Amino acid sequence: MKKKNRNLVLALVFLFTATSALGQASDFGLHKLVISPDDLLNWTVMGKGKVEKSGSQVAMQESDDSKGIMLVSPVVYDNDVVVRYKVMALTPATVLVALLSVSDLGDSDKLTVPEDFDGSLGLFTSEKENYFFAFKNGPHNVTPFVRKSPEGKTLGSASENSMIAGVYYDIEVGKKQGKLWLTVDGEKLFETTDPEPLKGGHIALRIRGTAGFKAGCLIKDLEILSNTTEHVNGKQPVIGLDNWFNREYDNETGKLRHYLWTDTTYGGFSDFGDIFKEKGAVLKTIGQNPSPDILDKLDVYIIVDPDSTSESDNPNYILQDDINAITNWVKDGGTLLLFANNGPECEFTHFNKLAEVFGFQYIPVSLHPVPNDDWETGAETNLPNHPIFKGVDKIFMKNTASIKLTTNSESKPILKDGKDILITETSHGKGKVIAVVDPWLYNEYIHHNRLPKTFQNKKAAYNLVDYLIAQ
Repeated sequence: MKKKNRNLVLALVFLFTATSALGQASDFGLHKLVISPDDLLNWTVMGKGKVEKSGSQVAMQESDDSKGIMLVSPVVYDNDVVVRYKVMALTPATVLVALLSVSDLGDSDKLTVPEDFDGSLGLFTSEKENYFFAFKNGPHNVTPFVRKSPEGKTLGSASENSMIAGVYYDIEVGKKQGKLWLTVDGEKLFETTDPEPLKGGHIALRIRGTAGFKAGCLIKDLEILSNTTEHVNGKQPVIGLDNWFNREYDNETGKLRHYLWTDTTYGGFSDFGDIFKEKGAVLKTIGQNPSPDILDKLDVYIIVDPDSTSESDNPNYILQDDINAITNWVKDGGTLLLFANNGPECEFTHFNKLAEVFGFQYIPVSLHPVPNDDWETGAETNLPNHPIFKGVDKIFMKNTASIKLTTNSESKPILKDGKDILITETSHGKGKVIAVVDPWLYNEYIHHNRLPKTFQNKKAAYNLVDYLIAQ
C-alpha cells in the first residue's frame, strides 16, 4: 500500500512538472502582452469599414465599397513573435488573415501607407514585406497557407478548410528563429521554415469579403508574445481627448457624439485619431474632470468646443480646480491643444478663464461663413513658415472664432487672416499650449469627401500630429 502511494505521488509530481514545463514552453521564452479591447481600438485602421468595441470583444466590419479592412499594431515587434486570439467570422464570405513582420521594403521597420489607401491587398503583397497567414480561406476555395511578401512564395499550407462562420476559433500564428506555423483550436495545421526570415515589423489583422458579400468578425482575448517590451522608438505618447467639458448626446440614440475618437460621422475625430495611432500614439478619452492623476498619464491633452447651455442642460464648465490642474500639468511639461468654435457654438466665459492663464482670449465671433458650399470663402492660403504648415498651400476653416492676445502676453500667433489671429502658441514652464479658433480637423473636413482636392487639411493634420508628439 505504501509502495502504491509512493508511486502515485511520484506520478503526480512527474505530471505536475511536465505540465509546468509545457506551460512555460507554450510562451516560447518570450514576453507576453495582453491586448485589451481598448488597446486594440488604438491600433491603426486601414481600409474602409468600421471597428468598434462590443463588450469584451472588438467588432470589425467592411463598408459597402470596401476592398478590405485591417487593424495594424502601433508597435514594431522584433524578430520572434507569436500572436494568439479568438476570432469569429460573422458572415460565410469572410476571409480571415493575420500578417506578421509587416514593414516597408528593405531594412526599415517602418510602415508607410498612401493617404488614399482603400484597403486593397496588392499594396501589402507586392510593395511591403510580411508573412501573410490566411486561415479562414474557404470562400476563396483555397486551404490555409502562409505566403512571404513581396516574393509571393507560399511557404506552407494545410490540407483542408475547417473554419465556418458563427463559431469562435483559437488562432495562433507564430514566427520564431525562422520557423513559421499556424495553429487552430490547438491543432497545428502546418509548420514550415524560412531560411531567410524577415526581421521585425508590425502585426496586422485583416478581413475581406468575397463575391460581393461583406466581411465581418469578432475578436477577443488577443495576446502577443515577443522579445519586444516597449515601442521601438521609446515610450508611446498618450493623447487624451476631453469628453467632459464637451459632452454631447445624440437625441435619438442617447449615445455620446461629436468630436470623439470613436465617432466616425462627419462630426467625429476618428480620422484625426487614426493619424495619431499611425504615428504610434495611444488614444485616451477623458470623460471626467482633468485631475492631476489623470493628466499625469497624458503627453497631450485636447479640449474641444466646451458645451454651452444650448448644447447641454447641465454643462460641465471649466472651473478653477480644473484650471489649476491643467496649468500645473503644462508647467511640468504637458502639451495642451485647445479648439474653440464660432460664437453661438461654444462656451467662452469659463473657457477664456483657462485661456487667459496662457496669455490670450477667444473672441466669440463667427468669421469665414461659407454659404452654399462656396469653399473658397473658407480658404486660408497665406500660410506661415511653421512646422504645422510645411508643404501645405491651402487649408479650409469655416465659421470660426478669433483670438486676441492679453497685455504682456508671450503667446505668438502662428496663423493670421488680416488682423484676426486663428492659431497661436505659447510656452509655459516646460510645456506648450496651442490654441485654434475652430475644431477644423473633424471628419467632414479632414478628407476630400466634401472638400475639393486643392485643400490640404489632412496634410496639415499630419504635420500637427508630428508637432504635438515632438514636444
